[in-house]
Amino acid sequence: MSADPIRRYGLGTRLALVVACATLPALVFLGVWVESQRRVALDEARAWTQRMADVTAERHADFFQTVRSTLEMLSISPAVRLGDMTRCVDLLQETQRRRPWMANAWVVDETGRVVCSTDGSLTAPALDAETRTRMAQSEFGMSDIQNGEVAPTLLAAMQVRTPLGVRSMIVESRLHLAHLEAYAALPESRDDDLVIAVDRKGRALSYSDDHREQVGKQVGAHPVLQAVLAGGEATVGAVHDGIDRIFSVATVPGWGARVIVGIGQDTVLATSQRSLALGIGWALLILLTTSGLGWLSADRLIMRSVRVVRDAAVEMADGAIGRRADVGGAPREIRELATAFNRMTDRLEELALHDQLTGLPNRRYLGARLMDMEAAGAPIAVMVLDADNFKQINDWHGHAVGDAVLKTLAERLVVAIGEDGFCARVGGDEFVIVVTGADANALPLRLIAIAERVRAALGAPIDHDGHALSITGSIGGALRDAGVSDLIELFHNADRALYAAKAAGRNCFVVFDGSQPDTVPADRGGMRTTRTAAA
Repeated sequence: MSADPIRRYGLGTRLALVVACATLPALVFLGVWVESQRRVALDEARAWTQRMADVTAERHADFFQTVRSTLEMLSISPAVRLGDMTRCVDLLQETQRRRPWMANAWVVDETGRVVCSTDGSLTAPALDAETRTRMAQSEFGMSDIQNGEVAPTLLAAMQVRTPLGVRSMIVESRLHLAHLEAYAALPESRDDDLVIAVDRKGRALSYSDDHREQVGKQVGAHPVLQAVLAGGEATVGAVHDGIDRIFSVATVPGWGARVIVGIGQDTVLATSQRSLALGIGWALLILLTTSGLGWLSADRLIMRSVRVVRDAAVEMADGAIGRRADVGGAPREIRELATAFNRMTDRLEELALHDQLTGLPNRRYLGARLMDMEAAGAPIAVMVLDADNFKQINDWHGHAVGDAVLKTLAERLVVAIGEDGFCARVGGDEFVIVVTGADANALPLRLIAIAERVRAALGAPIDHDGHALSITGSIGGALRDAGVSDLIELFHNADRALYAAKAAGRNCFVVFDGSQPDTVPADRGGMRTTRTAAA
């Protein structure tokens, strides 16, 4: 046995062991990082709860100022200052309609007599001594929670300046506590968040998280909330629902009420736990990936790309059309080879499917296209066209002129057919036109229309070196209907119609209707075989 056991292992295993050992410090660092993230998350949670507490306290302060402004507006109105009962009642009721938080309102004179009220009541609620003292100092005061007959409420009061000076005439209003729920809604809600607004005596003005039964009750005596209210700093603990939260508190300016905002500690730490799981997952992924890469060599990676190009070349040599080699991640030289191969494939595909003289689709393209149309169940109509007396042009003017004439004929056919079909060259001066894009009912009319456009296009003289060459075409058309079994029979019918057109004097179009005799030669110089293969 070897004295060095590690020699028994291959290079890949050695690399895997090295990577594993190198990963251990990273795992230690990961643990330290996760703990630091945990502390950062807690600090961010404390900052968030304090910010939300400050924002919510400002919103309650806005409510406080809204109440004060409303009562101040009432206190300076002539109807209240002069004690005009009718106008005073109308004013109070109109204000109540416009202020959903206002339950009732009264105007009380210096003797305690109710001058007017929203509900006709002659008895106003008694203000507590603390509220009256604050009111005497600032002309406006808002009480702590008052236990009403139906639900806990707040009372607000404003002194009235009469023409005789400040008197003990007071505008009082009872406020709906339920309206404060809107002011306690956080602008940035999170899971397990909690908002509690308490008055100066620690009773709940509002309490979120489906604990509305706590409203009006003394919640400031709870140990955690008591610590929050007393400490003024972020505190961790559970309240009535048993969820551990991080709490912060803020005082409502001008009012003295306070707002407590909490967020679930588990919610905060869940981020760190997810970071830990994600970090461990990444560490394992890196370990496995790096170890796997150790088993691969540069030659293998290169050969993988070479095999892609090789397989594409073999398939193309076996007759596959349109085969491409995609080696996007390969080295530059192999990408250049694949690009050259793909360009060659494009060129070969062009040569394989198009006529080199005219650029029209060839017999192979025609056959594939017709097979697709037949498989799709599309209605099919074809026309076969022979150029009349084209052999004379070749004999009299030479093959170069004949080729030029064929190119011109091809261009004219493409223009005449337009978007209604396509044309293929299947022989020397022989073309096949396929009608597309029409339903079965419209197909016959479109077939005739295309044929007339083709005849008109071919009838124009062709100018060549100052000579006007005239050429016409004989056209035979056929439709694939229930009586036609296959494409071979369809082209045979078109051939019969073509021969009927030639027999009628050429330069005409005949549609097969079953009356044309089967005068097509068995071979026809190879054309029946050609068209059968094309079909």
